[in-house]
Amino acid sequence: MATVNYDNGSDKWSADYSTNFALIEKIAKSTLYQVQSSNPLRWMSKGQIANGVAIEDALVELADSYDWKSEEQDGSKTNAPSYPSIKVTYNSIWNGKQFKTTVSEDQIRKVLLNGGSESDVAQKIVSNLTESEGYEGYLACKGVLENGRDVNILPVDDNTYGANAELLKAIKNTTDKMQFVNTDFVSCGSKQRTPFERIHIVMPYEIYNAINIDVLASLYNLDKAELIGKITLIDEPGYIYIVDEFGVFTYTRLYKMTSKYVEDGLYENYWLTMDRMFGTNNLFKMAYLKVESGNATN
Repeated sequence: MATVNYDNGSDKWSADYSTNFALIEKIAKSTLYQVQSSNPLRWMSKGQIANGVAIEDALVELADSYDWKSEEQDGSKTNAPSYPSIKVTYNSIWNGKQFKTTVSEDQIRKVLLNGGSESDVAQKIVSNLTESEGYEGYLACKGVLENGRDVNILPVDDNTYGANAELLKAIKNTTDKMQFVNTDFVSCGSKQRTPFERIHIVMPYEIYNAINIDVLASLYNLDKAELIGKITLIDEPGYIYIVDEFGVFTYTRLYKMTSKYVEDGLYENYWLTMDRMFGTNNLFKMAYLKVESGNATN
């Protein structure tokens, strides 16, 4: 990289920013994997997939019972096979995205002259890229829930609830029903139960601000803080989603930062490239409630 001469009107100096760019890139790439996405629905992530094209999920159904009386046993069922029923889903649609930001030598110079460091520049790069991918990931995760209403996320009932006691009761009844073995809210029809620790409640912030969280927490016999940990707020009105965390997913098979210096422009471009899969899984329980936006009603 060539030495660059600068003139600020009074003093002239020359600087070679190649070492600065190299250090910035090293810090940025190291920091990138430590920064948590701003996507509030990031709990939908099921991790990274190093290789492969398709994601396969399998559900082993409950075993059927049969009548048994000791005096009637003749050994005929002892060695007969009884293979479990297994339901399988496959997903293979990946969504590739790339985010780009640019840092010029002039920007580096200004940061250094103001007492900053390469770490400050690297942090700005990482913040720009991770905030961008976090927002895009959030939109995609909301889309999973919205599109799921037409496919795998089932309605609790035909009612439209206001932010009142009836809504709180409907939320509690739905999560309770999910914890019993039944076929409710399972679009594949398999009998199963969802442990409470796997249940997530996703609701519009307007509804959250209008309902009495203390009352809802008391219904669950939980501290308010414990219940809040199970609730995710979104800015999409109209529906509350109550889902088994296994029923919604994002997978990542590529998360990589690259860069390239542009000689004639004296700047460096940085790219964050991602390849992700988003979707719902009809093997698990998921439900939604239709709600009105606005203030609490009696």
